[in-house]
Amino acid sequence: MSAAALAGHLASQVELQRKLLSLAHAEEEALRRGDLRALRTITAEQEGAVLDGARLERARADEALRLCEQLGLGPDASAAELAAALPGDEGDGLEQAAAELRALVAELLDLNRRNRSLIEQELGTIDHLVRGVILGQASRTDDARALPPAPPRLVDREA
Repeated sequence: MSAAALAGHLASQVELQRKLLSLAHAEEEALRRGDLRALRTITAEQEGAVLDGARLERARADEALRLCEQLGLGPDASAAELAAALPGDEGDGLEQAAAELRALVAELLDLNRRNRSLIEQELGTIDHLVRGVILGQASRTDDARALPPAPPRLVDREA
């Protein structure tokens, strides 16, 4: 049976989510400090971790599917169902690892929402300042028609 392999994949995913959570906390601090150099480094690390996460998720899903087939369970069986279907103590830890993974993902999503809000606030401030400079220049020339169209929002360009 591949319960040990599945447990190994879940453990790897838990460790990766912990790493992503740590990076998201570092990102939050860098955003609060306005440290662009740190943000670039953190973003590069996050990109690599996300790519690793996709690979780990595929491997875990494949292993879970094989285990479901071996146990005669449907392909969408939960970790609890898998653990219950395994003989003896082979399933110990599967449900706990899956629950820990879900909790880490939920925490990471919440932190990413906060970081997104910090980024949007910063971009709003920049947009306000840029518009103030442009409007200030136009009022000094007394020619409002010389005002260039509003620049695209930085968020739109990044997206």
